[in-house]
Amino acid sequence: MVFLSLVLNPIIKKWANLVLGIAFTLIMMLVIRGGWTFYKFFGGIEIVLTLTIVWQAWSWPRTVLSREKS
Repeated sequence: MVFLSLVLNPIIKKWANLVLGIAFTLIMMLVIRGGWTFYKFFGGIEIVLTLTIVWQAWSWPRTVLSREKS
């Protein structure tokens, strides 16, 4: 995903982060249901991080603001 973030169009990157982030979060929620406490703890951290990625992708501005030269 790091490589794709560097080479893809910003619109495609945004939707890829949204779709894959939500999918991975759902998968992690299903996987950690019957695991050890160790896996539940780190699975919870992964869920928080992927939801943060989804939130960042969703709230990212649609256009790039141009900087004014001073």
